[in-house]
This record gives sequence, structure tokens and C-alpha cells, in this order.
Amino acid sequence: MAKKIGKMSKGWWLYLILGILATLFGIALFGNMALAITTVAVIAGIYFLVSGIFGAILTIVDRQYIHLWGLKLALHILVIIAGLCMLTRPAFALSFLWFICGFGFLFDGISMIILSLEIKKANVGSWVLLLILGILVALAALSIMGNPILGLAIVAISAAISAIVFGVSNIVYAFQIKKLG
Repeated sequence: MAKKIGKMSKGWWLYLILGILATLFGIALFGNMALAITTVAVIAGIYFLVSGIFGAILTIVDRQYIHLWGLKLALHILVIIAGLCMLTRPAFALSFLWFICGFGFLFDGISMIILSLEIKKANVGSWVLLLILGILVALAALSIMGNPILGLAIVAISAAISAIVFGVSNIVYAFQIKKLG
């Protein structure tokens, strides 16, 4: 283990640079909400595309174990289409980003609820926390979808905060690795 940490410590400055850049990017996002929204649109498009593809593949592979697998597959296909639209039609993405993100969160919330019920049915573990989180995510999604201004503000602020937290954590990590080496 010490040998691995020693090797990692040689590249500590890469984590530092990444952290500084991410922190500066987060600060820039706070200063320019249009940039934040555009950035989130691109990232959301990529996320929707990748998430939809993997979700569809997993649904097809595990279809014998998934109740209403056809509905879940259809939802994944809609997510793929939304991701493609967001990446190929930026105006679409910016016009409906609040709704698309809300839809994505709603889909995640519903998926969590379905998964919790499958866990309960299979009697393989704790399902209540997952059910509660799924309901909370779905309710948050509905609030974002119901108010476009609130939805865009939440999206922009979340992007800025996420970049700053990611940057600061990489800076801290860089110095911890350096100290260990």
C-alpha cells in the first residue's frame, strides 16, 4: 500500500491543477449564469445519452427479473432521445433545460421507487430508505418542472457549487497525497 501511495504522490500536482481549474470554473459559473446553464446542458446531454444507453442495455439483459421491463425500456429510450436532442440542438436544450433536468430527476425518482418495491418483493434488504429517497427525488423534480425560473436557477447554482466542491476536494486531496509521499 505504501508503494502505491508513493507512486501516487509523484502526480500530486496534477490533482492540484485540476482542483484549481475546477474551482475557478465554478467561480466563473457563479459570475455567468448563461455559461452555467449551457455547461449543464452539454453535461446533461452526455449524461442522458450514456445513462439511457446503459439503462436500456441493463433492462434488456435483466428483463426476466424486471417487472414492467417494457415500460422501463421505453423510458430509457426517451432518455436517449432527450440526450441526443440536447447535444445536437443546443437551442432545444437551453429552452427546455429546466424541464429536461426535471424529467431526468423524475425518471430517477420513479426508478428508485420501482427498485425499492422490487427489493421489498424479493425480501432481500432494506427498501424503505430507497423508497423515501425516490419519492423525495420525484417531488423535487416536479417542483423544478413546475417553475422554469426556479428550475434554471437551481440548475445553474448547482453546477457552480458542484464545480467548486470538486475543485476544493481535489486541492485537499493533492496536498494529502503529497504529504503521504
